[in-house]
Amino acid sequence: MKIFSGTSKLILTMAWRSLWRNPRRTAILLLAISLGIWSMIIVASFMRGWNEQLVEDAVATLTGYVQVRDSAYWNDMSIDHSIPYPEGALRELLDGEMIDSWAARIRVPSVISSEHASARVSLVGVDPESERGVSFIADAVVQGRYLEGENDVGVLLGQRLAERLETSVGRRIVLLSQNPDNQVVDRGFRVVGIFSAKLESTEEAFVFAGRQVAQDFLELHGSISEVSVKPVSGINIDALGEAFANVVPHLEARTWQEALPLTMARLQVVEGITSIWFGVVVISMAFGVVNTLTMAVTERAREFSLVQALGLGRRKLMALVLSESMLLLIISVVAGNVLVLLTLAAMPNGINLSIFAGSGDLTGLGNLIVPVLALDDQLFAVVLVLALGLLASLYPAWWATRRTPIEGLNQ
Repeated sequence: MKIFSGTSKLILTMAWRSLWRNPRRTAILLLAISLGIWSMIIVASFMRGWNEQLVEDAVATLTGYVQVRDSAYWNDMSIDHSIPYPEGALRELLDGEMIDSWAARIRVPSVISSEHASARVSLVGVDPESERGVSFIADAVVQGRYLEGENDVGVLLGQRLAERLETSVGRRIVLLSQNPDNQVVDRGFRVVGIFSAKLESTEEAFVFAGRQVAQDFLELHGSISEVSVKPVSGINIDALGEAFANVVPHLEARTWQEALPLTMARLQVVEGITSIWFGVVVISMAFGVVNTLTMAVTERAREFSLVQALGLGRRKLMALVLSESMLLLIISVVAGNVLVLLTLAAMPNGINLSIFAGSGDLTGLGNLIVPVLALDDQLFAVVLVLALGLLASLYPAWWATRRTPIEGLNQ
């Protein structure tokens, strides 16, 4: 079975030769469309990398994919809204096949003091081993050591907090908080480690201690503040949230989307920016295709009239002009994607925005953004460019066929 008829081959051959009749104009349009496709996919890759990094960082900063708390604790992080350590049906769900890892924590407002300064912080009591699969803290220690167990009597401070308190590893600090009887409790701790986070606000906000030590200090008698969960890969987060709601109706389980509405808003803003950029590029490209092809068709009015007089019908003439457009678009798509691959290969570790931000943080995610190339983004850009490019070619094609051969030859 032949893929192309003789007429189709003739039209494609004529279209290819006509495309390179004015090589400078064709090259400029190819470059413009290729750069447009390149910019669409590159911007989408960086935005997707930004989004994924935003979600990963938000989830790792003590949020988890699902959090289980007392319903009142979501609005008032008070020790009065503590919950029992997981047992029964809740423990079975946490140890079930849907959950990869989970961590039970204590998190209460506290005041930390050194011999030089004091600050408001959140005291977080953790099981160090459980946190390895759920949060960032296990891999964030840059000075000293990580907590050795839930009975470790030391604490971890963030770099910024340590600088603010003018303290360091081996020095002592004092924590003040409130027990369930509304009495102020205080205790001295030794700093055993300093951690680094992508955001300075994280380094200033948290002080980590062993969970059992924190329970004894706060006189909680085994109670905790929250359970943070990381599901098995592929598990639907919303379905997991519903499973927790069915098992512990007296508590409130929220997915990270519900727990972090600001993060969700930022994701939507990024997606909106990407969509706007796609629209700007495609509209600009469409105008370029229309203008260039209209100019080319106008210059070849006598040629089109001649081939019509020789027997090439209006439909085939329109197919000839559209074939030129499609060949131009296909070459541009291939060139644009090659540019994308070369660009990403040149920056395997992402782009460091610190050259623009200095010591600041432009994105709220740290200054390193690693692009993520997704096949969906490539296909969407390619289909959008081909479809709208072909649509933009309809007017020049129609213009080429609107005159009779006699009118064109007498022009």
